[in-house]
Amino acid sequence: IFTARGQPVDRVAALEAGADAYVPKPVPMEDLLGRVARLLSRQAAERSHLLAGMVMLLSLRGGVGVTTLAVNLAATLTQVKDGAVCLVDMCPSSGHVSLQLGIRPEPNWSDLLDITIPDTVDVQGLLLPHDSGLQVLASPVVPVLGQGLPRMAVETALGILRQQFSVVVVDAPSVLDEVTMSALEAATVVGLVITAETPSIQMAIGTLRALRPWSDKLQIILNQVTPGAPSPAEAIERTLRRPILGMVPFDPAQAQALAQRAPLAVRTPSSPLVQAVRSLVEKTIH
Repeated sequence: IFTARGQPVDRVAALEAGADAYVPKPVPMEDLLGRVARLLSRQAAERSHLLAGMVMLLSLRGGVGVTTLAVNLAATLTQVKDGAVCLVDMCPSSGHVSLQLGIRPEPNWSDLLDITIPDTVDVQGLLLPHDSGLQVLASPVVPVLGQGLPRMAVETALGILRQQFSVVVVDAPSVLDEVTMSALEAATVVGLVITAETPSIQMAIGTLRALRPWSDKLQIILNQVTPGAPSPAEAIERTLRRPILGMVPFDPAQAQALAQRAPLAVRTPSSPLVQAVRSLVEKTIH
């Protein structure tokens, strides 16, 4: 990292000389340490032969099945992908990943709140094992007050997980806050989960506009959360002006899976929901 006084020629010269980042003076020590931590995480990830990517599932409208898809996606990946898989529940208001998996969310990522730059030991010590082989970084049961995890802590923790796991799946919060944006920037693929209802489509239009700089990462997943005939995908694609990556059908067995705290990908791999998730895996994970 080169530091200079903000002259344009200094920036050009530094980058041409091979600098990884440009930081004009004066620079707060916390910002400098954060840049160093991100560069180290990125370099380590590039060296890791396990690194395949990070998939984030997102919706700014609740009730569209993001957590269900994240859980079943991660559980499916443990069956079809070489290397370990980690599922991260980033919800600050008592996420339901641990509930669906039937595991007690202790410890959880709230233990990182007082750590500006967590290290590998800090992050690994918070992971919870599931019988499927999946590792989980859980959300706290008690909702977090304030802004939640600092951006620097999120970036560093996700960088560490990407070094350790073949694939990281993130169940993102329903808001474009610092946590969500940190995960979005680190993600390889971002699945924008929608239903065929008008409010969900309207929210998707706004989300696509807000996230236009990251448009190349965004993929639309149409999830049917209620019984009935599937909605015509073509009409939704015309409205959104984007293709739909995949459609997940309503699966009546999901209600029993929730009650038994055993995801369909584990208890009923042949179910329509899991088959649709497997198709998404083939399209997004290489």
